[in-house]
Amino acid sequence: MNLSPFVDNLRGKNSDLLGMFSRSRWFLFPYARLALWRLLKTIFSSGKRRIYLPGFICRGLLSAIAQSGNEAVFYEVDEHLNPILDFSVSASAIVAVNYFGFPQPLSPFLEYSRKQGALLIEDNAHGFGSKSKTDEFLGTRGDFGLFSFRKTFAFPSGGGLLINNPSYFSKRFFSSGAALKEKDLFFLVKRILRRFLRASGDWLGIGFLRLRRYLRVLQTGFPLPQSNAESECELPEDRMLSPFFKPSRVTIDLGKESRRRRESFRRVKMLSSSFCIKPLYENLEPGTVPYCFPFQASGTEAERFEQFLFTEGFFVLPWPDLPERVAKSCPAFYSQIFMVPFLW
Repeated sequence: MNLSPFVDNLRGKNSDLLGMFSRSRWFLFPYARLALWRLLKTIFSSGKRRIYLPGFICRGLLSAIAQSGNEAVFYEVDEHLNPILDFSVSASAIVAVNYFGFPQPLSPFLEYSRKQGALLIEDNAHGFGSKSKTDEFLGTRGDFGLFSFRKTFAFPSGGGLLINNPSYFSKRFFSSGAALKEKDLFFLVKRILRRFLRASGDWLGIGFLRLRRYLRVLQTGFPLPQSNAESECELPEDRMLSPFFKPSRVTIDLGKESRRRRESFRRVKMLSSSFCIKPLYENLEPGTVPYCFPFQASGTEAERFEQFLFTEGFFVLPWPDLPERVAKSCPAFYSQIFMVPFLW
C-alpha cells in the first residue's frame, strides 16, 4: 500500500462524500471557520453570546466567533486532550474537538449542554470518515458538525457545516457559491507535481518540501507560514468554493484512503519507538481514520525525529499557533504538540 503523504488521493471510484449523512443537512464553504461563522450568524442573530471552546485550538478559528459578534471563552485540556470543563461557566454554545481524527468523548460536553442549555458544536475538521466507539460518524453527535474536507483529501479548499438537530432544519442556511481562483490553478499544478513526485520516489518529494522551507526562511525568516494577531479577528477573504470541490461526484475510494491512513499511523508509530517522544494516542479503535500521527516532544527531539523521518518519506509539522490569550498562560505541553501528516 502506498503510504506516502505525497499521494494523490482524489483518484478512485466515483463516490458521494456526503451520502453517509442522510439524516442531517449539509452546507458547504471554502473553510470550516467560514462554516462556523455562518452557523453563529444564523442561530445567534442578535446579542453577544459566549462560545466555550478549548484553548488548545488553531487561533484562526476565533475569527468566526469575533466576526459573528460573539465572545470566546476557553476551557483547558489535559495531556490526553480530554476537556477540563468548568460547569459554572455560562455559554450559549460549546465546541468539542475531535483532535487529529480521534473521537473526543462527548459525555462531559453533553452534561455541560444539559446544565447550561448550550448548543453542542462538534469540530470534526480532522476526522472526516472517522467513527466513535458506538459506530457513529464523527460530526453527527452534536447539534452541529464542522468539517474540513481539504485536510483529508487533496482538494484546493472545502469545508462543511452539518446540521444534525432537526430543530434547526428550518433555519435559513445556504452554501457558498463557486468561482475559479488562483489557488485552483495551483491545485492543478500540485496534482501534476504529486504524480511526478510519486513516480520519482519519496526522496524527491521530501527534497522539494525541504527546498520550499529553505526558500521561505530566506524570504520570511521562518520555515513554515506564520499567523498573526489579525488572524483571530479577520476571516479569509476567499468566500467562494472551488469548482473542483464537488462532493456529490468525486473519484475517491474512501475505504482505501482510510486503510492507508491507519497503516501510515502504525508505520510512523513503529518508527517513533527509538525516539524520546510521547504518542498522544497509543492505539487505533476500529472506526478511527487518523488525520496524522500526533505526538508530544521537545522541539529538539521533534527536529531529530523529523530528520530521521525524511529518510522514510514523512515529515513533521507543529500544531498551529495558539490564540494570543491562551499562549500567555497555557500548560507547557500545548506548545510541544507535533504531528506527522498523512497528506501533503
